[in-house]
Amino acid sequence: MSYTLLTTVYFRHHYYSSNRYEQLQVTIPVATAGNMRRYGLLLRQFADGITLFFDSTTFSRDSILKDALSLSFDLSLKDYLFYNYTDLQQHDLPDSMLLFTNKNNSTGRLHQELYVSDSDVVPVAGPGFSHQFGRIELLLTDELQAKYEICFAPRATHWKYFLMSGHLQEIAQPMVVDSLGKTTFSAPQSVVLPDGRKGIVFISDTPVTLAQHRAPFMLVDDSAGSDARRTIIPVLPTPDISRISAAGGNMQLSSEIFLY
Repeated sequence: MSYTLLTTVYFRHHYYSSNRYEQLQVTIPVATAGNMRRYGLLLRQFADGITLFFDSTTFSRDSILKDALSLSFDLSLKDYLFYNYTDLQQHDLPDSMLLFTNKNNSTGRLHQELYVSDSDVVPVAGPGFSHQFGRIELLLTDELQAKYEICFAPRATHWKYFLMSGHLQEIAQPMVVDSLGKTTFSAPQSVVLPDGRKGIVFISDTPVTLAQHRAPFMLVDDSAGSDARRTIIPVLPTPDISRISAAGGNMQLSSEIFLY
């Protein structure tokens, strides 16, 4: 047998610097497996996607696509922190899942908007449906594209930098600035944590997009003026995605970073 590429689906997440998302597991339902055997199709999963091949010694591309075959592939999520850093309101609920399809969609994306969104959530009901993260439905017609993407957007949170150690709290005029020397953080505020520890906190004025790697913020001493700032920490750490909290009446999401 000789297999020829039919199409590829890539998993993407813009939290990661590579944009590759490697935390989805693909399984083939029984009905789809039967159709694949009948049409000489072969699925291969790689780290951040799947590739569909056809047996070109027995079938031609045209013969595969003329019957408008529909294939379904189930997706399970291996990443338990996914919802912490992903901009997606839908959660892993037993009565809904995400549906990704190329039906009536020529964008090269298998979702309705630029990123996966609530628009892609469907109720789980009927025979053949079980609790799962999502499902890919590929319609094999002459409009089938060579590649598709499923792309997730990163969440944005209010970043909070806490100065905890004595030497950091003794800085005359601390300030959090970006690489251009500008700040989007509030003036420092004294706080007492629930465990009784005292600190100084800087809070971003607006939500900051979470990213595995991003242009760094730095901690400086501004007591001598912007032209003579003294750099204290040249590259501040990015948030730990396992630490997302909600506070206030509007449930404002925040990421807390403690500096010692």
